[in-house]
Parts: sequence; C-alpha cells; structure tokens
Amino acid sequence: MKAKIYLLAALLTLLCACGSKPYPHVLTTADSLASANPDSAQALLASLAEEMKQEPQAVQMYYRLLCIKAKDKAYITHTSDSAILPVVEYYEREGDKKHLPEAYYYAGRVYRDLGDAPQALDYFEKALDAMQENENLKVKTKVYAQMGTLFSYQNLYEEALNMFKHSLQCDISLKDSIGMVFNYRDMADAYRSLKKPDSALYYYQKSYQLCQQLERKDLGNMLQSQLASFYLDRGEYPQAQKALQHALQDIKSYNKSGIYSIAAHYYHDIDNIDSAQWYYNELLQCGSIYSKELAYRGLTNIMLRKGKSISAAEFLYQALLLGDSIKKITNTQRIQQIHSLYNYQLREKENQRLIAQNTQQRKINLIISLILILSIIGGIYYYFTKKRKIQKHLKEIQQLQTEAYQNSLQYKKDTQQRIQALIDELQDLTSKLEKKESYCQELKEEKEILICNLNKLEEEQHLRELQKKRFLNSNICLLFREKEEENKAIREDEWKQLENEANNLLNGFTDKLKERGRLNKQELRISILIRAEFPIKTIAHFVHLSPEGVTSIRRRLCAKFSFKEISAKKWDEFIFSL
Repeated sequence: MKAKIYLLAALLTLLCACGSKPYPHVLTTADSLASANPDSAQALLASLAEEMKQEPQAVQMYYRLLCIKAKDKAYITHTSDSAILPVVEYYEREGDKKHLPEAYYYAGRVYRDLGDAPQALDYFEKALDAMQENENLKVKTKVYAQMGTLFSYQNLYEEALNMFKHSLQCDISLKDSIGMVFNYRDMADAYRSLKKPDSALYYYQKSYQLCQQLERKDLGNMLQSQLASFYLDRGEYPQAQKALQHALQDIKSYNKSGIYSIAAHYYHDIDNIDSAQWYYNELLQCGSIYSKELAYRGLTNIMLRKGKSISAAEFLYQALLLGDSIKKITNTQRIQQIHSLYNYQLREKENQRLIAQNTQQRKINLIISLILILSIIGGIYYYFTKKRKIQKHLKEIQQLQTEAYQNSLQYKKDTQQRIQALIDELQDLTSKLEKKESYCQELKEEKEILICNLNKLEEEQHLRELQKKRFLNSNICLLFREKEEENKAIREDEWKQLENEANNLLNGFTDKLKERGRLNKQELRISILIRAEFPIKTIAHFVHLSPEGVTSIRRRLCAKFSFKEISAKKWDEFIFSL
C-alpha cells in the first residue's frame, strides 16, 4: 500500500515538473498595459531587460513579443524585422501556440511598416489560419482590419470592404464599441472608393453617432475629418468647412496626418493659399508617406503660382521620390495572387473538413442504422413470440369452452336452430334460382325476336334499295334525265307515267303520300322528283318555279303534315323514308 502511495506521489511530481510554468506576473501586467498605455508598458518592459536574460526561453520570447507589441501600440514605426522573426520562428517550432497568431499579426505589422505589402499580407493570413473560428477575436479583428487597410492601399476596395465587415463582426461579438467606430469608418472609406456615396455617408454617420454615444470627442473629431473629406470630393464646401472645424479642435498625434491632409486639401480648393501652405509644411513633419507626397505636390503648385520655379522644382523632385517609394509599396498584382492563393487554401481546407465531417457522420449514421435495425428485429421477434404465446393460450381456452359448450343442452338447441336456418336459406336460394332461370329464358326469347326483327329490317332495307335502283333506272326516270340535259319541258302524259312508276316501283309511294295528306298536283310532282334525286334547280325548271319557290313549297308541306321542325331538309328526309 505504501509503495502505491509513493508511486502516485512520484507521478504527480513528474507531471508538475513537465507542465508549462506560468509567465511572470509582471509580464502579464505589461501585456494588459500595452493596449491602454503603451508608453508606460514600454518603460516597464525596458526596466525588465536585464532580469529577462536569466529567464527560460519561453519567458524571454514572450517578453520580446510584448516589446514589439508595446512599440506598435505607441505608433513607433518598425524599421527592421530582426526582432520579430526569431519570435515567429520560436512559436512556430515549439512555443506556446496561443501566442502564435499574435506573433504572426505583429510580423505583418512590421512588414507593413517596411513597405513589403505582400509579406505583410502573408503573415496576416497565417495569423487567421492559426486561429479557430470563435477564438482570439481580439487578435482576429485587428488582423482583418489590417488586411482591409492593405487592400485599400492596393486599390482592391471590394476585398478591403469584405475584410472590414469581418472585423466588424468580431467587434460586435466582443461588444467593442471603439473597434466598431473604426469598422464603420473603414467601411465608409471603402464604399467611398467604390463610388457608392450613399453607403459611405450612411456608415460615416453611423460611426459618428456611436462616438457621440461613447462621449469620445477625439474619435468624433476624427470622423468629422473624414466627413470633411467626403464633402470635399462632392464639392459641398460649406458642409466640409463645418466638419473640418470640429476635426481641428482636438487633434491627437495618431490622426494628425489625416486631418492635416484634409485641411490642406480644403484650403487649397477654396484658394486660401497661406493656410494650405501652412498645413502642407506641417505634413512634412508629421505626415505619412502618402501625406508627405500630397504635401510636396501641393507646395509645388503653390510655388508655381507664386512664380518661385526653383522651389517648385525642389518640391516636385521630393514628390517624385516619394511617388516612387509608394509605387514600390503598392504591389497590387502580387497582393491579389497571395490573397487568391489563401482563399483557395481556405476552400480546400474547408472541403477537407467537410469530407472528414461527412465521413464521420456516415459512420455515426451507419452505427445508428445498425442499432435501429437490430432494435426493430428484436422488437419484431419479441412481438411474434409474444403473439404466438397469446394465440396458443387463447386457443386452449377456446378449446375448453367448445368442449363445455358441446356437452350442454344449449348446444343441441342451437344446432337444431342452425339446421332449420340452413334449410330455410336453401329453399330461398332454390326459389331465387328458379326465378333467375325463368328470367333467363325470357331474355333468350326476347333476343330471338330482336334478331328476327333485325333480319327483317335488313331485308326490307335491301328491298328498298332494289326498289330505289329500279325506279332510278326506269325508262321514265331516264327520260326525265335526258330532258334535264336537253332543257326540255315535260308533257302531261310523261308526268302521269312518272307518278305511276313511282307508285309501282317504290311500294305505293304516291298512295302513301296521298293517305297522309292532300297534295296538289305541283306538290306531288315536287315530292316525286325529290325521291328521284333530281337537284332543286332541275325540279324548279320542271315545275316552272324558282329554286326559292321549290324550297318554300317543301317548308309548306312540313307545316301541312304537322312536323315539329319546319324546314325543306326535314321534308326531304320524310320523302326518302317512304
């Protein structure tokens, strides 16, 4: 037992020895101080220089990272990468990985100050890769903001806007209102460069409103300078003057370059040369490389207006030198290539993640499916087993009940009643069957009669066709055909002969007509000619009428015979039916 306790103690001691030691409290204090008061952080770190030489490598590297951070926060321009590269290499190789994104970020800041935009972008993108989606948001928002600024300097405004939006989302998650002020301002600048003034003004005003809510007059003045520049671009000088007056009230060192550039631009535009010259000269002392290039070009213009060509030439020469430096810094094509490659790598990384996730999900789904199938099979087996047992039990009970019932008087009585019911049902079915057989016989007889009638009808129809042919081919009909062709008149004896032939050959055609109604000579002749299939025009000629007159007589005959439908066609149908 004692041996086990000693062994456990030894293991705990070993684990403690192998575990990472916490950083000195003074360094964590300096880290917190760097953002709020970088000058004090620098002084504190400088006082620890000798002491840090005795510390382990992990502490020394953290110390060196904090020195770079404090310098950057104090707006001191980095002039070399010799300090940051060993820090980056250490954290890439073996250091505390939680500091790696920050090391990449400050490497990007160093190379941005050195004018190497592609290298800066590469380190910023490495910083993003080193962070998970929802961690290190404080570093991540700064990385996105710096990338957006880099893209803006390369005139890649769409990419810049996208980065500023990402930075805004981080600051919203952090509830960092100060960060949101700069996010809105940067988005407004991007929209302004993209020639979308309405969106630009909206975000400038949104940023300024947030400054007022925070009661940060210094930030509000900075926003007023941006609004002044915005109004200058639109030629709205009264609004630009009003905004610039606010901006010039309380200028901080970190935004002096921007505000003075806008002031010089404004006074130059309104032809206040003395004020413009003063601000240009101030920019030569405090401005960024872009502001200084603007100042030299402005002073060149002013000197030319004053007739000082030598001074103008000197200023122009300096402007051209700075322009060359800006061209070296601006490497748009290389920046685009690096960013495109990074986006491609991000997509590939996401694809691999999704593939792995899908594979894992398929495995989980397979296991769930197997469990579900086994559960269903088990449930089915249990159900049918239980069902068989219940059915067997019910069968045994029913058998006992049947045996008991069969041995009872009730069974005998029920059996007799059942036999009588079957006898009654059988008699009923027999009676129904006899009735059905009788009905079937009646149907058969009716069918025979109908067949007989149909045959008779067909024979009559055939006879009618023969009569029709005989009549149409009779001598008198042929004579009438000849008279039709020769356009000759019909004699009275010929009419009499036609009437007789129609009556004889068409089964008493004229007698049937006379039985049904009194027809005059003209009506009878028209009816016989219709039956002989003469056209109306010919009939009209034979009876000395117009075709319309023949049609009128046919309709009159319908009325005389009390037809429901009064039409010439209806009379023709009647004639052909006789």
